[in-house]
Amino acid sequence: MTKRLTVQEWRATQGVKLPRFTKHESGVIEIDVTPMGKPRQTQRDKWDKRACVVRYRDLADQLRAVARLTGYELTEALYVDFYLPMAKSWSKKKKAEKLGSPHDQKPDIDNMCKTVMDALSKEDKGVYECFARKFWSESSRPGRIIFYPSAELFLQKLN
Repeated sequence: MTKRLTVQEWRATQGVKLPRFTKHESGVIEIDVTPMGKPRQTQRDKWDKRACVVRYRDLADQLRAVARLTGYELTEALYVDFYLPMAKSWSKKKKAEKLGSPHDQKPDIDNMCKTVMDALSKEDKGVYECFARKFWSESSRPGRIIFYPSAELFLQKLN
């Protein structure tokens, strides 16, 4: 069942179609959206919208909307996990091998962090610490971005 938004919540999202998300009591926020790296943009992208730029702007709008609703603010540190879906063309054996293992292909993790930081702050120059990981997820669902409020919770996931 989908939660209906109040008028105030809808205004906070500015009409952006929200992805499915969960905020845990610990402050961890899980967003079901496929992460992507920030594309290199040109002046031409203002009027000739390339698909990658449109997808990037939609992702940034969705991240901002979820951040407003959950009260998440980017501070001087970013702790984030990225889960990227596997190719549907892969064999079941390869999918079983890769599920949950570190993601070793494009997009680069630094570009995905840049997407998040640019979406959640006007000036990301104040971010002095960035911990990020990327993993393979199931191909049947969109990717996932998980924000952690502290290094302790982020590192806890390793164990």
